[in-house]
Amino acid sequence: MISLSDPVIRSVKLIDTGEPFVDLGNSGDLVLVDRTRKVVSNPSRRFLKVRLGVAERLLLAAQTLSLRGLRLLVKEGYRPLSLQRTYFDRRLSNRGNSRGVSRRATT
Repeated sequence: MISLSDPVIRSVKLIDTGEPFVDLGNSGDLVLVDRTRKVVSNPSRRFLKVRLGVAERLLLAAQTLSLRGLRLLVKEGYRPLSLQRTYFDRRLSNRGNSRGVSRRATT
């Protein structure tokens, strides 16, 4: 297994494919979207935008779920790069906890 902190992973360059964004808020009744942002800290007004390919896969998943009487609820799509970096850095700084390392509070 390769860790996110591995230099090989960290050296991978981000390449924008130019794939267009679409707004999941315009996807009809098949995909539910939460516009309240009660559990989303993303301040962007574009928070429901995703790449076209992602939207197509989500719609396919929503169709499959609907056959079983279930609905797909999307809380967030687009995340500004600055927010992605914050989440990524936070995850790397907490990676010790995910390996079963516990930190005891001292009193």
